[in-house]
Amino acid sequence: MNFPAELKYSKSHEWIKMLDDATALVGITDYAQSELGDLVFINLPVEGDAVTKEEAFCDVESVKAVSDVMSPVTGVVAAVNEALLDAPEKLNESPYEAWIAKIEQITLLLEGALRAESLVAIKMNAPAENLDAILGMLPSLNSPTVSPLQDNRWLSVETVVNIDVVRDLIPRLRKAGAEGIIEYALNKVI
Repeated sequence: MNFPAELKYSKSHEWIKMLDDATALVGITDYAQSELGDLVFINLPVEGDAVTKEEAFCDVESVKAVSDVMSPVTGVVAAVNEALLDAPEKLNESPYEAWIAKIEQITLLLEGALRAESLVAIKMNAPAENLDAILGMLPSLNSPTVSPLQDNRWLSVETVVNIDVVRDLIPRLRKAGAEGIIEYALNKVI
């Protein structure tokens, strides 16, 4: 996955490119577009609309489903990328160039920002019968994300942890039955 260092990232997989102290472009991450699949429609916000951090401000439709896009900041929509109306697939092709909205009057909750250099994300497949034991090992920032897989005997688990614990954590997770463990670096977390 691609995570440009000059951007900030939300937990719900949106990116933020600060243009100045109170204005930013917002889009979806490479990870988000890959999970959504081929995008076929976008319902853009309206210029002048107020948006609130962690609330839906537009939605995208893929061949799989319709999904809300959460605003990573609180502010006012100053502009929208109308080119996406005719070509929503640009979000799949170039997620970090295909911005969705320009937001002004931003109030970022900077005190909640985390130093990404000390964090990593881990994702794994966990046997359903061992889920409680695996979740008990995870020192996550919030509750880990647990998603069902097609084979109901397995679950996908994803979380963010301090980099200092990963070296000892991964062997313990493997011993508890976790498979396909992926560790990836974070640049910024909001």
